Amino acid sequence: MYPLSFKMTAGCGFLLIWVIMLHSQFPFSTGCLQDERSYLLDFKAGLNLSSGRLSSWRGFNCCEWEGVACDYHTSHVIRLDLSIYQLTGEVRTSLCNLQHLQYLDLSWNDFNGTSIPPQLLKLHRLEFLSLKDAGFAGEVPLELGNMSSLRHLDISRNGYLNCSKFDVWVRNVRSLEFLDMSWVNLSMASEHWGDALSGLPNLTQIHLSDCGLSGNIPDLSNLTRLSHLHIADNSFPVQLPSWFENVSSLVSLDLSFCGINGFIPSNFMPRSRMSNLVLDSNYGLKGNLSFMLSHSSSLVVLSLSHCNLTGVFPTSIANFSKLMTMDLGYNNLEGSIPSSFGSLTSLRYLTLNYNQLSGQIPPSLCQLPTLRQLYLGHNQLSGTIPDCISKLASLNVLSLRSSGLRGNISLQLFENLTRLSQLDLSENQFVIDISTSWVPKFAHLSTLELQSCNIQGNFPAFLSQHYQLSWLDLSDNNIVGNLPSWLWDLPNLHQLNLSNNQLEGSLPRKISHSFLTVDLHGNRLYGSLPALDFAAYGLDLSNNGFNGSIPTTIRIFDTLSLSGNNLTGEIPSSICNNSDYYRVLDLSKNKLTGKIPKELGNLQSLRTLNLNGNRLQGIIPPSIANCTDLQIFDLGNNNFEGSIPVWIEKLTDLRILSLASNKFDGRIPPQLF
Repeated sequence: MYPLSFKMTAGCGFLLIWVIMLHSQFPFSTGCLQDERSYLLDFKAGLNLSSGRLSSWRGFNCCEWEGVACDYHTSHVIRLDLSIYQLTGEVRTSLCNLQHLQYLDLSWNDFNGTSIPPQLLKLHRLEFLSLKDAGFAGEVPLELGNMSSLRHLDISRNGYLNCSKFDVWVRNVRSLEFLDMSWVNLSMASEHWGDALSGLPNLTQIHLSDCGLSGNIPDLSNLTRLSHLHIADNSFPVQLPSWFENVSSLVSLDLSFCGINGFIPSNFMPRSRMSNLVLDSNYGLKGNLSFMLSHSSSLVVLSLSHCNLTGVFPTSIANFSKLMTMDLGYNNLEGSIPSSFGSLTSLRYLTLNYNQLSGQIPPSLCQLPTLRQLYLGHNQLSGTIPDCISKLASLNVLSLRSSGLRGNISLQLFENLTRLSQLDLSENQFVIDISTSWVPKFAHLSTLELQSCNIQGNFPAFLSQHYQLSWLDLSDNNIVGNLPSWLWDLPNLHQLNLSNNQLEGSLPRKISHSFLTVDLHGNRLYGSLPALDFAAYGLDLSNNGFNGSIPTTIRIFDTLSLSGNNLTGEIPSSICNNSDYYRVLDLSKNKLTGKIPKELGNLQSLRTLNLNGNRLQGIIPPSIANCTDLQIFDLGNNNFEGSIPVWIEKLTDLRILSLASNKFDGRIPPQLF
């Protein structure tokens, strides 16, 4: 029997030996290496940091700093993630000394148009590099081709980056699996860019949208692992290549806005794994919907708007149970919306507007519990809105504009749609009742469009509680009475169209709320024009009974129409201040006097200048010759005098010129004929 002290001594000795052996095989970190800490601090010193950013970058153990991760055994910095840190300044080359770095993410920052440091690309252990939307510019360094370990490369959304040698360096990044260079200028790249990519056997995702590419769509059929090919917004004026059907690994394909033409072959869509197919806005395409939907029931996203599709919905649509997004708008589809749509229980976004669909809205659409957006406008539907629409509790957008529907509608029909943010029932044969005592409470309603809906009575008072409202269109109805004062205080209202009603009364003396557009033309409003404390995009108060002078505070960016009122005084030169954007100035059919201000010549983007039917006099100022975009120039029925200027011939875009009923003398310049 050994004494207890001997047992304890022996036990401790064995434990010590075990710890030494374990440490020799699995060394434990004692904090970051001090030279790497110095490199990080030098990198930080080159940045312009907003308050609090990288405040944890102090102390000795850089492995505990935010965005930094170290190898547990060697203490080397292996990961640096500073995405969305609002960093500005420069990327110092000291970062390039972190030779064990495997992961670097500087995306969503702003490095002020600096170039990507070539030294950064000497980090040969780097497997993940993201400089997405980081404000880099200049030429993409050829040194990218030396990064043999790189598997993930994202330098997208740097709009001032150019890459003329794309095919030279990319073929050397043999480990690459993910490539995103969307919005990088590849217009000067060799036509063999596709050949370079086809030599990278591990590629699974290619994202080269809006890169200025042109020519043929390269054959990438030998990339047997390719799952995502997104090359939208380029120029490929060719037919769809046949090799797509042979790439069974392809899951997501985006060729939208590429200028592709010809017929979509019936066997174009792979039968197995395809989940996302996006061919939007290839206006030269043609295809039959029935053939295209004969298989590929694994689709989750189907977006084929503006593709000249014809045909009807096949009965097989019921098999697309995984479908979440269907956009077939702006085509030539016919027939009815089949009741089998009710089987698409995963559907969230359904867009069928601008087709030739007929028949009624099937009640089965009300069985889609996750439906969020429904666009059926600009079709030839019949009947009315089914009562069961109230069951679509997830709906936030309902657009039925000009769809052929009819009937008496109360907004109470939508009382259960508490998430509704956009409602458009315009240009149908509805009679919408807003006189009910029920007050709708759409807490999220931002857009309400009820144009030409036969609305009667006073201005709808329930809108006073809808503080999220930003777009309101109640034009072409029979609304009477005064405009309520609370309308001008809705905090988010920016687009207002109440034209062609029977509204009366005056406007506030001063409107301080910032509107983008205000259209009140064709009513019975009177009094002085309001002073505006903001610069609006468009203001149309024409065909009312306003009087007095034009306020000098009016500042418009695009369109100002005050025609058909009783305005007097001179045209203030101050309305010409926003010279870069003005397109329409219509002051016709008033009682304006004085001369045309020479400052009108500063409106060089002006397309319409209509001063017909006033009491203006003097000569046509020569500065108008600067308005080289003018298409409509109407000075008729005034008191202008002098000769008709020869410089009018320089207005080469002019389509309508009216100088009738003035006091001009001399001959008409032959150059005008």
